[in-house]
Amino acid sequence: MSKRIPTSLRTYLTPDLTWLPLALLILAVIPAMAGWTWPCLVLLVASVCASAATRRKASPARTLLELGGFFGPAIRGLRLAVLLLLGSHVWSNSSITIAIATCGIVMVLASTFTDITVDRLAARLIPEILTRNLNINVATPPLPARLLAQGLALVVAELMLIVVGCLVTDSLVLAWVGAGCAVLALAVLTLATDRVLRSKGNAFRDQVLADVQTSLKNLNPEVAVYLGANDPTTVYQLESWLATAEGIEESTIVVVRSVEVFEALGKTSVPVIALVTAKDLLALNLSTLRAGLFVANTGDVIHLVREQNPMSAFIGHGDSDKNSSFNPFTKVYDEVWVAGKAGEDRYTRAQIGIRPDQFVAVGRPQLEAIDVNVLNPHAPGHIPTILYAPTWEGWNQEQEYCSLLAQGVDFVEQVLAHPTTFRLIFKPHPFTGIRNPKARASANKIAGLIRKSNSARGISAVQATPKRANMATSAREANRLATEGGNDYFAKISPQANLIVQPNDGLGIFQCFEHSDALITDVSSVLSDFLITDRPFAVCNPRSTSAAQFVAEFPSAAGGYVVDRDGSNAGDFLDVIAGNAPDSQEQARRRTRESLLGPATPAATVRFNSAVTALIARANERITERG
Repeated sequence: MSKRIPTSLRTYLTPDLTWLPLALLILAVIPAMAGWTWPCLVLLVASVCASAATRRKASPARTLLELGGFFGPAIRGLRLAVLLLLGSHVWSNSSITIAIATCGIVMVLASTFTDITVDRLAARLIPEILTRNLNINVATPPLPARLLAQGLALVVAELMLIVVGCLVTDSLVLAWVGAGCAVLALAVLTLATDRVLRSKGNAFRDQVLADVQTSLKNLNPEVAVYLGANDPTTVYQLESWLATAEGIEESTIVVVRSVEVFEALGKTSVPVIALVTAKDLLALNLSTLRAGLFVANTGDVIHLVREQNPMSAFIGHGDSDKNSSFNPFTKVYDEVWVAGKAGEDRYTRAQIGIRPDQFVAVGRPQLEAIDVNVLNPHAPGHIPTILYAPTWEGWNQEQEYCSLLAQGVDFVEQVLAHPTTFRLIFKPHPFTGIRNPKARASANKIAGLIRKSNSARGISAVQATPKRANMATSAREANRLATEGGNDYFAKISPQANLIVQPNDGLGIFQCFEHSDALITDVSSVLSDFLITDRPFAVCNPRSTSAAQFVAEFPSAAGGYVVDRDGSNAGDFLDVIAGNAPDSQEQARRRTRESLLGPATPAATVRFNSAVTALIARANERITERG
């Protein structure tokens, strides 16, 4: 799409099926103006059918247009306008205009109530209870109920009005009778929709819940890994734990609360269930659960925390010194699982009421997916690779750690202009620019600098990054295939090629770690995770404080080189990577690694699984004591 179109608008202008009804309607204007009845009739009918077919299709454009609930009535009003335009050429009696216009306006207004009825009750026949890896029979709703849930009342009524308007050209009586029947059909079918969807819908949802309950009873899950967010861009918070969940010895399920998150979730061998409404979750018998593991703090965690039998543990989705990593909400859980001593200290310093006995150190088992032996810095002709992975700008100014708002662009310019040839990998956070457009503007400027540098190096184009592995049957296999795909990708491209890795590319942050000699990042979990490689890193100080003050506030930076807000000392870090200066932070980096990630032995997976088993034992003890 043209670069002249602002990035914020491109999402809404991307063609998709939800534009089809409007496109057909616009085409119908031409024959309507010319007075061509049959072409106009066909296009209007096609527009009505397209509206019904795309009713359940979601897209950014449709979401925007449906704000306030006026999209449906508006497009029906436009179809009525086209019909009246045609009538001005073909109706022999001007009074026919009054009949069609009057009944048409009534229908457009009444369709608002029909839309509300359908949208409110259709979910009963399209239950937002989805499962993966659970052995259940997929039930099919009755055909009449399915048709009504797709808006049959509106389709029939609008088609009747269009046919009458196009074909009844000289009889005022037939025009009134036909248009009146269309209004009557809308009223009758709307009432039928309400009645059928209530009765059949409730029965169908009960059947689906019963099937899910039977499957869960056979599975007897003891552990639930839970994500309550409804934004699909947050799916990474859960995906980082899928491979670990697959290694839990006790029977485990994954629970999500959004169809969008369910559909975006990567492959896993663990059973997954999407329960969108609180009513559905509360209706299930989850009495076999003994451990609930929560990857994010969302308001709806109460729906599972309120269960009497399982103990709860907050496992989070990253380990960093961001203030969001010691959220006071965390007090609600029985235990708080941290990677190492630094995580416990972080909560203790914040004084938010977490008791010492609530902490359990489990390491970062996700990091076992990183193959630290992929990179060979001593290979002939090796070009040092620097990964720049800034965080986003945060929900508020207090959480604004993003170097894209400070020294990011300057640092990239220094890397690309350095006497030593470096390869730069730029991987921005998925949320970049969501609050502050300046962050997105800086990211775009850096992308331009990288393309310009590649061109100067004689690289006109860089091969597209690999796609996510779709053939994987589990998260563990997906991790393995991702590493193999990254290895294959880097083997094919020029070692001098700088890269722009978008958030949703198949080249994940772990694959970038595997092929990077060094990292520059912000206060974020990227910093903590990179420590597993035992390679140099730099941290951007987004404030005007000294390096000592910065490290005191953010201890995870203790093992790295601190880059000032103006980027003036970035050259010191680059000289280390170029081999022109000794790595003065090597010992401090290893101390920081143990503090953040815990000891190397036993392995993090072993510690995590032991914590799960102990949590289940605590739950059973509590149940026994409760009698």
